[in-house]
Amino acid sequence: MSSEKSAESAKRQAAENAPVIEVHGLGKCFRMYEKPIHRLLHRFGKHKASNEFWALKDIGFEVEHGETLGVIGASGAGKSTLLQVLLRLRHPTEGTVEVNGRAAMMAAAMRLANRSSALRRRIEARVRWSEALTMSAA
Repeated sequence: MSSEKSAESAKRQAAENAPVIEVHGLGKCFRMYEKPIHRLLHRFGKHKASNEFWALKDIGFEVEHGETLGVIGASGAGKSTLLQVLLRLRHPTEGTVEVNGRAAMMAAAMRLANRSSALRRRIEARVRWSEALTMSAA
């Protein structure tokens, strides 16, 4: 019985010491096609993609237990793509991603971020609208 408890304790200890997220050489490429039919033809080897867009290229980092990851960047920098790969909603084109933890919590955080972005846009629109009203009244 005590050996089972010590084995369980050792597993728990190892899990706490291991990085929660490990990303090495991560890349995500999206293929662009001139026409939708070209995507289908590509599946059968009859057509090549006309263009490739690398949303992520050679990304690597580790997040240790108790650390927080923040992703900041300009529009189109690949923030959402990175989160989708971490949540396994998209498959990486190259590299490895290992998530040892509660991916559901990350999913909830992503939904919350999307909601707060929508809320922020609504607030910004209202501020612009009220500024326009103030300027027209003056």
